[in-house]
Amino acid sequence: MRALVFAGALIFAAASSAAAAAPVRVVVDDTPLALSPAPVVQDGFVFLPLRPLAQHFQATLIVDRLAIEVRTADGTSHLLRLGRLEIWSGDLVEAVMEAPTQVMQGTTMVPRGGVDVLFGTLTVWNPLEGLVTITSARTPSPVEAPRRPVTLPAARPAGPPAAAPFVPEFRPAPERLVVASGYVAAGLSLGAETTGTGRIQFRTHAGPERLEGSLALAATPASGGGTITRRTAADALTVGGFTLHDSPLTLYEQGLLGLLYETRTRGAAVRFFGGSIPATSRHFYGATVALQPTGTWLLQGASVYDPATGALVVKARGSKLLREGTAVFAESAWGASSMGSGAAWRLGVEVAGGRTSAAVSYLSLADGFPAMGASALFAGRHGPLLSLSYQPSASWTFSGSAALLRGAVGGDRYVAGALVQYRPVPGVGLVGEGRFVEDTVGGVPTRSTFGQLALTVTRGPWGVVLAGSSTADAGILTGTAARTTVATARLGYTLRTGLPVWFELSRRDGDTAAWGYGLGWTFRLGSRTHLSAQFWHRVYTAPAAYTDNTIGLTYTTPLANGADLAVGGGVRYAATGGTAPYVSLQYGVPLFAYGPPQTGRLDATVYVDRNANGARDPEERSVAGIVLRVDGRRAAVTDEAGAATVEGVRAGEVTVEMDDRTLPAGLVAPQPAQRVQVVSGQTRDVVFALLPAATVVGVVFHDENGNGRREAGERPLPGVVVRLADSEVFRTADGAGLVLFDHLAPGRYLLLIDARSVPLGYRIRGEGTFVVTVQTGQDVTVEIPLDGRPIIRTF
Repeated sequence: MRALVFAGALIFAAASSAAAAAPVRVVVDDTPLALSPAPVVQDGFVFLPLRPLAQHFQATLIVDRLAIEVRTADGTSHLLRLGRLEIWSGDLVEAVMEAPTQVMQGTTMVPRGGVDVLFGTLTVWNPLEGLVTITSARTPSPVEAPRRPVTLPAARPAGPPAAAPFVPEFRPAPERLVVASGYVAAGLSLGAETTGTGRIQFRTHAGPERLEGSLALAATPASGGGTITRRTAADALTVGGFTLHDSPLTLYEQGLLGLLYETRTRGAAVRFFGGSIPATSRHFYGATVALQPTGTWLLQGASVYDPATGALVVKARGSKLLREGTAVFAESAWGASSMGSGAAWRLGVEVAGGRTSAAVSYLSLADGFPAMGASALFAGRHGPLLSLSYQPSASWTFSGSAALLRGAVGGDRYVAGALVQYRPVPGVGLVGEGRFVEDTVGGVPTRSTFGQLALTVTRGPWGVVLAGSSTADAGILTGTAARTTVATARLGYTLRTGLPVWFELSRRDGDTAAWGYGLGWTFRLGSRTHLSAQFWHRVYTAPAAYTDNTIGLTYTTPLANGADLAVGGGVRYAATGGTAPYVSLQYGVPLFAYGPPQTGRLDATVYVDRNANGARDPEERSVAGIVLRVDGRRAAVTDEAGAATVEGVRAGEVTVEMDDRTLPAGLVAPQPAQRVQVVSGQTRDVVFALLPAATVVGVVFHDENGNGRREAGERPLPGVVVRLADSEVFRTADGAGLVLFDHLAPGRYLLLIDARSVPLGYRIRGEGTFVVTVQTGQDVTVEIPLDGRPIIRTF
């Protein structure tokens, strides 16, 4: 007997402990509600999770940083702030809670007093039973558990809900399209010599043809230049200066002044060109062809003609991709001129992978191969060409190249170069470059070296640039030599006005030796009006000793028509005698050409597709009161004919969607949003078909005989939570064991039982999942059986 009493005491103590540690239970309108996460008792206050409660009471949460807006089904809006006691309604404090809103377990939690204000409920806390009882203002009447089939609740009346007058957020795009833009500038300088300059830049932005270019002209000395390019989807024509990659292919870049036409034919890209090398009398004409890649092969060809010497060169290139990052190539060319003829070829491999890329090739040009343009550097020579690039980290970059060419006629040519870049942190950069060339020019061997180093440091408003370079040229046989070194240090500071102050110190040695310093300051005279001043002092020591000073002022201001005006002047005084004043004027104005607004129109129609055939039949009715959005902005509402028009939609792709809050009860939209291409000056039709909504009713019951069907006498199980898979929609079984999922589109759905909501003494059968397929407007009942566990009593 004592043993039984002792065992009973242990069982009672364990039960008491379990009850003390049990989570807080929630009952809404006499129905248990499973909340995740569970409510928390902290400092004597009960906190409940906001999001699942909002889902249960069909409210919407809008979270913006530390503020949470709660919009209830009747249109009421409340605002909460984390760590605050107030509940706001508009600009007024509606209520003050007993504890502040907090984030617990990653979820916003509100005290139970806030639940009453937000959802219009009456909440009671029983600490002895660990129970929160919530009574809503719209308590449903008790429903007797029906026999199969389940009687569905009456559908809500059709038609849009009562709402405030429609106010569109979408505004038409009336602005005209810029079809062309440009900039024209003219300058005049008066001093020791009078110089006039002009410059124009332009570009078109609309239509199948695009034109762009830049032209410059100087009156003294008379010179000019520029480039104009006309482009279409099929070809491009360039007049002016352009660059060709040429001979044999990919060896160098040749600049020409002339005409270049590019087009694409079936399976090939073709270029025709003709022009002269700037500052020379040499002219070239030719064509290149690049075939579309065939598997891992790429084939190219070209021909070039020089009318002055009668030289003609024909060449070809083929490359094959061996594997990712590795390709081999071969080039060949044949040329003839009045001086002779000969062949050229080149073989090589290119490798790129990770942080390293390299190219190695061997080149050979016959002595009689025509020396056209820059190919004179390689005519009659042969040897390897090397290039390498390595980036061990984001801070370091190394690159280098070399050419070791031997020649019986033109002499040998050796070239080597290296470049190093280092950027350890933003605002700090170091660049070093070196180049060595040994060549034979006119039968005389020459050698030249070049090196430079530059360091840039920027910290806040401060900036420092240190740079130095050295160039040396020597005739190996004649013994002549020339060397020039330049060193510069520049310190800059940006004022609070955003304008710069700078100081520069420089030194130059060589045939001309000098040192000097300069100072510049820019003053703000207005919001966009500036006055820049600079002063230079230079001391020359070779070839003669003298000094000179230069003082300059420049005034810049914008004009009412959008133009910019710069007026400057200064004076240069040299110790050798003479004063040279100068005045400069620069005027620039942007130009724009406008076309009609590039907008279109949307005509939308909303109707009920009763037979779900995707086409509107004569008897299918229109739907009024549906709000349509264009790119997220309220744009129009359908009339009695189910039609709505949106004017002034900018040309391009837009999203047109229905506001689901304005859909009538009993109807769903299988495609609530559509991507539409709007064409300028045209009307685009958008059709939305609504379908009768389907309904799924689940019946949760105790399957006493285990046959999976509800029989007479098998009682319902309220409080069980059932969720639609892949969604946040869940329902809690009411007193009749019913869960209702309405407003569903046709399709296949999966119902899941939340194991945490299953009452003690019952268990889920299998995985607790139920698959149901519904058709348009169909009402389907799903029986959800739970097995009872045997209860063993001992006396």
